[in-house]
Amino acid sequence: MAEVLRMGFIKPRSLRGLLFGFALTQVSHVIAANSVLVGNASDQSQAAQGPVTALVVMTPCRFSMTLTQDQWLLFNSPDLVFVATKQLPDTLNAPHLWQAPSSNSAEWNFEKSAGLSEPWFGVMCKRGEFFRPH
Repeated sequence: MAEVLRMGFIKPRSLRGLLFGFALTQVSHVIAANSVLVGNASDQSQAAQGPVTALVVMTPCRFSMTLTQDQWLLFNSPDLVFVATKQLPDTLNAPHLWQAPSSNSAEWNFEKSAGLSEPWFGVMCKRGEFFRPH
């Protein structure tokens, strides 16, 4: 195969893309067995605990995220929070989305009141027309 690359029949970037696509196709069967659908619908979960692949439905956004041991996703429409901790945080200590009203719009922020040494981040997915420029 090295000769093919040197002769220029297949560009290295194209070959990497083909190999990655093939590997992804092969792994998809394994992921399906170890995955959880996270979202708001009745057949979807509000939380996911690693190790697992979380398939997230946040209309209009859809994405997947691989969680390792001691990682959690918490879904609370319209937001999703990732937390790295040994056990699921209780609702009082979990990070959450907070809306601060202002005179001409609202400002959205994520906050966490306890356990601040735990890595976390929040995600919100809305169409652009829901947000006004400052």
